[in-house]
Amino acid sequence: MIDPVLILARFALYGLALGLAGVPLYLWLTGAGLPSRHFRPAYIVGALLAIVASLLAAATAVTAMAAMPLGSLDMATFTAVADATPVGTVLDIRLVAYALLIVGALVFPRTWVLAAIAVVALGTHALTGHAGAGEGMAGHVQRALDVTHLIGAALWFGALLAFLGGIVGKGPPAPLVERLEGFARIGTAVVAVLAVTGAINGWLIVRGGFALDSDWSFLLLAKLGLFGVMLACAGLNRWKLTPAFSAGMPGARGRLLASLTVETLCAVGIFAVVAWLGMADPTGM
Repeated sequence: MIDPVLILARFALYGLALGLAGVPLYLWLTGAGLPSRHFRPAYIVGALLAIVASLLAAATAVTAMAAMPLGSLDMATFTAVADATPVGTVLDIRLVAYALLIVGALVFPRTWVLAAIAVVALGTHALTGHAGAGEGMAGHVQRALDVTHLIGAALWFGALLAFLGGIVGKGPPAPLVERLEGFARIGTAVVAVLAVTGAINGWLIVRGGFALDSDWSFLLLAKLGLFGVMLACAGLNRWKLTPAFSAGMPGARGRLLASLTVETLCAVGIFAVVAWLGMADPTGM
């Protein structure tokens, strides 16, 4: 049985890693500067939380492999297991990357710097779960696709967080509409990347067999369902709600905020599903 604490730690780490990479990545690609003076404190807090989540995820992964409760874990056991598995390498990269993010946010808060460092930390997720277990050339391909998939997901999530910040902050409509319309073009490419990399990775995982009634299959369906809702919200935003907001129609800001909130919550739901999905066996064994 998969440890629920491990799933919770993975979920928290996914959300933090994708947000920390996605927001500066979106801002950098769109040529926008840091959104406000509140960005840096929030970003530093996020990096600190990511450090805590990284330590918890590593500890729970080690206890799962050592078949022992988390409360019984000692430093000698942790070090021995971590050094003999990818857990130690992954943890080292994450801790260094998130520490550098804090330093960067304090002394050199450039979006491209923060994005580059955060993407390195995000990429370590391809070294765990099903992608990390892949062997040979297929394993290398799977990890490369996983990193690409993660970057696409981060960009979408980061854009949603930036849009929500603009709506909640009651900024002027014109700049926000320009950003929403501008991301529509990028978003189409992001969806295509996510669909292609997700489909190929799914095939690489199930080629050894899978069971329709396994937890993995149900979780995959849940992920696809949430992804479908996100696509529906994105289409609604692009073709109806953003034009209405741009035209200044009564209640348009509230409707756009509601749609963006639903889209963001679906993304968070996908993070929770993926945190479990990566630990589940497709064959149900």
